[in-house]
Amino acid sequence: MRFLCLHGMGTNERVMKMQIASLCHALGDHHEYDFVEGSIPCSPTPGIAQFLTVGEEAETFCFYEPNSAKSILTALADLAWYIASEGPYQGVIGFSQGAALAATLMIKQGRNHYSTVHPLFQCAIFLCAGAPYDPVALDQGKAVLLEAKPDAPSIRVATAHVVGEKDDALAASLALVEQCDPRNHRVYMHAGGHDVPREVQGVRRMISVVEEVLHLASHAQ
Repeated sequence: MRFLCLHGMGTNERVMKMQIASLCHALGDHHEYDFVEGSIPCSPTPGIAQFLTVGEEAETFCFYEPNSAKSILTALADLAWYIASEGPYQGVIGFSQGAALAATLMIKQGRNHYSTVHPLFQCAIFLCAGAPYDPVALDQGKAVLLEAKPDAPSIRVATAHVVGEKDDALAASLALVEQCDPRNHRVYMHAGGHDVPREVQGVRRMISVVEEVLHLASHAQ
């Protein structure tokens, strides 16, 4: 599979490469990963100093300003253009804000018939995800999170959700879970915070969940 990879707010593509290195290694070298960097400079998120070096590699970015509908719509349009230009991608891996951006685009594009039959991605891996925005509200100039409708999931493709039990943004991650088809989503809650698991057992559980989702995606084609 070919994966589009979107980092979190206040980090960069280099940080994300290190965050998911163990996952990529475990999945094998028959997958391809395309890391995309946000275009808005912002302060580094707390806790990533260990990943940063000096110079340009220490610059950190975000994809959008969280409370600005205009900024979010611009990020969605830019991402859609990038996918059309550089794709196709079979999957997406998003961390935090990157996951929220990917999910919002999937929901937005999934509301037309063509995207329902031919979804943007075959699967999605959401790591410590932010909650998706309401596409209708965005078009009205309001940055409002999308309310879940359990009987009408907004994302129907296979999804893996890796969430941290001690993550301050846990509620947002679980809000995204509620937007996804319960028949096709798998959730792993690790004991840590706003990060991917690093201990051996946690990494194994994460990989197991992701592999199950890739299996679901391959059999849905």
